[in-house]
Amino acid sequence: MVRSYKRKTTPTYHLETLRKAVDEVKTGKINSYQAAKKYNIPRMTICDRVNNKKGIVKESRGPPTVIDRENELKLANGLRVMEKYGFGLTSKETLDLVTVHMSENNYKTPFKNNRPGYDWFADFKKRHNLSLKRPQAVEMSRKVACDPFIVNEYFDTLDGVLSELNVKRKT
Repeated sequence: MVRSYKRKTTPTYHLETLRKAVDEVKTGKINSYQAAKKYNIPRMTICDRVNNKKGIVKESRGPPTVIDRENELKLANGLRVMEKYGFGLTSKETLDLVTVHMSENNYKTPFKNNRPGYDWFADFKKRHNLSLKRPQAVEMSRKVACDPFIVNEYFDTLDGVLSELNVKRKT
C-alpha cells in the first residue's frame, strides 16, 4: 500500500442522507432517479445499495483495524497517561507493547511475528491524535526538584530564618 495514499473522490453526501434515499426507494415512495435528484446522490450509488451490491453501509472507510476499537482506545489513553507522568514510550517500545498484547490475546494479524510496522504506528497515532515524546532530562530534573524531602527541607530552613529575624507571623 502506498504510504501517503489520498482518496481521489470524497462523497458530498452524508451517510444518513444515503440511508433515507435508499429507504424511500425500497419502500416505493420514489424511484432511484427522483431520489438522486432529491438528495443529490449519484443514482448508481443508490441503486447499488438498494440491490445489496455494495452491502451494508459502513461508518468508516477501508479495512477494519487489527485491534478492535475499544482496545485501541485503552492503549491510546494508557500511552497518554504514561506520557503525562513522565514515562513516555518511544515508537519501538510502543510497538513492543502492542506485540505483547497481540500475542497474549491471540489476535490474528497480517503482521510478521505479530509485530506491527511503522506504517501501522503512524496510522494509529493519526487515528488517536497522539504525538509520543520521550521525557526530557529537564523534566526529570524538575521532577526530582519536587521531591518532598527537598521541599520540606527548604521550608524548614525558611522557618528557621524567619524565626531568627523575628519576622515570623504568630498564629
